Amino acid sequence: MEVPESSARPAPRPVHPLPAWCWMWPLGGAFLTGLGAIILWVWSTPPAEVLEKYPRDHARWLELLLIGIAGLVTGAVCWWHWYRFAVRQQLNRATWHTGTGILLAGAGFLFITGWILSCFVFLLCLAVWTQGLTRRHFDLK
Repeated sequence: MEVPESSARPAPRPVHPLPAWCWMWPLGGAFLTGLGAIILWVWSTPPAEVLEKYPRDHARWLELLLIGIAGLVTGAVCWWHWYRFAVRQQLNRATWHTGTGILLAGAGFLFITGWILSCFVFLLCLAVWTQGLTRRHFDLK
């Protein structure tokens, strides 16, 4: 008994060539988004002792707002990149360059906020991302 074509099983998805990188993007995105959200929470509801030292019209409050927004945006871009890289498996030049930029932006954000060790983790990921064994999976012609 033959199975009609319409009820045949779809072809299995190909195995991702870089499975460890599939998990790096949402983890980094969650960390950056969470840190940005904490910064924005402190900006929106500052402790009383901080308000004594820095009144609300001080320039540091605008800086804190911009840094918190930068963390949220960088984290959200990590999640978008995870969808593009891991789920849709778009392994092309734009994906590779976008990933490089996200890693640099995340490392810069972590450096500015004082998370130096985490910044070095992002820079280590950047070093592995840009080396030949990872780069060869992208069509960088």
